[in-house]
Amino acid sequence: MKSSTLFALFTLVGGQSIPAEQTSQQRALFAEHRARAQAQSASATPKVLEFFDSPLVRQTLRHCCEDLAEEPAESLLRRYRAEARAAEIAHAFPATSIGAMWPDVTIDEVHKEPWFLNEWQAGLLQQSNFSGGPKAVNDLTQQQIYGCRPFAGTGPTWKEAAERLIYIAHNMLRLDFGSLPGFGDVTAVFNTTLVRDMVLIAPHDTGQYGMACLHEGVPGNFTPPPLNCSVWPGQVLGTLDHLDHLILPNLYMAYNTSATLPFPFNTSGNLSVRNSIRALFQRSAISKVAYEDIPPLDFWASFQFLEANLLGNPRLPASVKYLIGNFQEIFGTPEGRALQRLAAHRAWPLFWAVGSYMPFQPKQMVNTTTTSNRRLADPANAANFTDAAVPAGAAATFEEVWSKTEEARASRKLTEADVAEAWSLLGPGQVRVAPLTAEVCGDHCVALDVRGACVCLKDHAPLGASELALVV
Repeated sequence: MKSSTLFALFTLVGGQSIPAEQTSQQRALFAEHRARAQAQSASATPKVLEFFDSPLVRQTLRHCCEDLAEEPAESLLRRYRAEARAAEIAHAFPATSIGAMWPDVTIDEVHKEPWFLNEWQAGLLQQSNFSGGPKAVNDLTQQQIYGCRPFAGTGPTWKEAAERLIYIAHNMLRLDFGSLPGFGDVTAVFNTTLVRDMVLIAPHDTGQYGMACLHEGVPGNFTPPPLNCSVWPGQVLGTLDHLDHLILPNLYMAYNTSATLPFPFNTSGNLSVRNSIRALFQRSAISKVAYEDIPPLDFWASFQFLEANLLGNPRLPASVKYLIGNFQEIFGTPEGRALQRLAAHRAWPLFWAVGSYMPFQPKQMVNTTTTSNRRLADPANAANFTDAAVPAGAAATFEEVWSKTEEARASRKLTEADVAEAWSLLGPGQVRVAPLTAEVCGDHCVALDVRGACVCLKDHAPLGASELALVV
């Protein structure tokens, strides 16, 4: 082995060694969870089929999704599984550590480090305080649900941090930002093919589940949601191949058939599992509703994602497929320019999504909704790294709107009206895109142009039908 190769293997980051892509403990935990998931998923399949054929589901589908109302339960489940495997697995992170809700990677770390750091590793590099708050809940949840070893001290050592996980939102509902903007200004969407043996799935956000169902007392001033904790017996995680047992807990965790959630969680009147069923089938690609026509979401509905966390240390740049910037927060800012440089440096496609900011502060949740279907390709980036048909003049228009937005930000904080105006000024001359679905494009593709074409990485031939079948 050449000395340069040896040096690369033992390069230090912040004085610490680069961890294995998946440690022996992580591999063992994943194998254990996968075996349990396989058994639990198979056991749950008859109950899921019965549910899909129930009057509750059929009545809901007749009111929201007529194309699915008469679909056999077996077909609905088959399509659910396919879309679950195809859905974006996304991690939102802050552009910088200033004002971040908790320690996480930033544009700077993703730009220079050879793997995607989890929040514990990022916290160590940023010399963060690990005591109390959401970090304490996350630590306990990772031990109790995922089987991670406890830290020997009040915070992790570098080796202990490498054993933990990366939080991932599974974007079955096709939010334009991939994740929730409250988690950060940038979303990294991972290459599912490369990380699938790291993906362990819970039926609900585990931070909320931990506060509501596992721990007494809540850090800070956040009130835990009134979750239906009993619907996930045994806390058996899933994988992308074995997740039937998570379908009903995901739909019922936040509601039961007649629940009226107390303030501040009741954002749109009486909420029930019908809302969850409707959101799943209307917004996911299970139905044939076009991405541009899918209905808006309120805060609570947007939180009903599967949490598909990565138990590993995925390598960069290969493990990330593309990036999404929060149009409202960093378009027309220095952080936005830094994001463009990061995408260019890593040769990643870059998209921008309006992803209206839905705050986590309880009193601000009320009546907060977002269309969540406004995503476009950064035109210069798209021309460099994808085969997208970028219209002539798109880059020039993009820069004009960027400059106007930059000027507006210099004198005030942008309003929803400012964002809407900037988006409209970009107009139809940009490449509007949607998340991929199970039935179109291929593994080398990154988006679906709303006009119908696949947007794929350059220098890749389209997959044939037989190859596509293997992907989906």
